[in-house]
Amino acid sequence: LNTAFSYGGAPLTVKTIENNFGVDIDRYVIIDYDAFETIIDSVGGVYIDVSDAEAAYINEYSFRTDIVGGYQLLNGNLARSYARIRKIGDDFERTARQREVMSAAIDQLKSSNIGTINHVLSTVLPMITTNLSKTEVLNLASNALTYLNYPIEQLRLPEDFHRQFCTHPLCLQPMYTAL
Repeated sequence: LNTAFSYGGAPLTVKTIENNFGVDIDRYVIIDYDAFETIIDSVGGVYIDVSDAEAAYINEYSFRTDIVGGYQLLNGNLARSYARIRKIGDDFERTARQREVMSAAIDQLKSSNIGTINHVLSTVLPMITTNLSKTEVLNLASNALTYLNYPIEQLRLPEDFHRQFCTHPLCLQPMYTAL
């Protein structure tokens, strides 16, 4: 997927997912990596239960010395450092941390009012690329408080079941992570 995106952007990535996973994709949203901190900061940070080992890496990556293990509010810089940890566990655990940060950001929005949601949207929308029309984006935004109450389902391929029986290098790395 990284190669598809590198060579052909969203259109080739969509085609690659459709061909390999049998999923029809009509719309997509691309969030630039540089926007990560701004997005997390715009929702007021995220609450994460950080282990002592993870805290040590957050301190290293963010050039801090004061982060300790425990449940705490992380700003965008600290949340990005947490999500990027590669030296603890394997890639499955790293993508779990990434999904945890995304879920925590959504949780922050769930307790927000429409004014906060509008602020987040006005901050974030200029930083994304999508094939959604402006009308579709406005329609989604106007119903954000309803959508935020929908249950979230996550999928990671390969799933844990397949991972424990497969020793092929591709099975040892997640190929797709989505919320």
